[in-house]
Amino acid sequence: MGEYYTLANARDDGITLAEASNDVVNEEINTAEEMLEKWTGRKFYARDLTLRLDGTGTEWLDLVRYRPINSISSVTIDSQSISVSDYIVIYYEGGYLRIKREGWSVYSGSTKGYYAFSRGSQNNVIVGNFGFETVPYNIKKIIKKMIFGEIRPREKTGEYDSEKMGNYSYKIRKNEGKMDIFTGNPEIDRLIRAYKHKISFKAITRGWT
Repeated sequence: MGEYYTLANARDDGITLAEASNDVVNEEINTAEEMLEKWTGRKFYARDLTLRLDGTGTEWLDLVRYRPINSISSVTIDSQSISVSDYIVIYYEGGYLRIKREGWSVYSGSTKGYYAFSRGSQNNVIVGNFGFETVPYNIKKIIKKMIFGEIRPREKTGEYDSEKMGNYSYKIRKNEGKMDIFTGNPEIDRLIRAYKHKISFKAITRGWT
């Protein structure tokens, strides 16, 4: 992968060939990045996406797991194209789309008297660019610390489980039920929790008027 942290970064940060070959470092990077995305339910780089999403029956559509929203090129509801400039408000950092109520346009799939993301299975198609255009510093920090923890292992306390990713086994501390524990390193886990995708119910309310 190397989307967030690279072999060159690891070498610049002091990992020597004597400590780990290029193949080993790249394997650690790939595993750490895959685990981070698995734990958070998100990706942290910008990419073009076509999203097919279930409608909420309201003017809100939840795109939180894809945030930030960089741009929207098209919106289609039940095969009907909706003008982005006329009807869509984009909440970039929050990750929500909202239909504007100005004009109270009546949409055939809505009983509310205005455009809505009508209920259905993957009947709302959103095309755009999503994700961080610059990888956040703390994401790079997480990957770096995970890699250093494996290549330069220190004594670990507590009970650990092995979590498998492909042919690679990654050790994580057992969850004692108090909070999400990912790596067993409190600093790393605190950062991961800050980026973890959480289901929001705000998107399925009527929203603001």
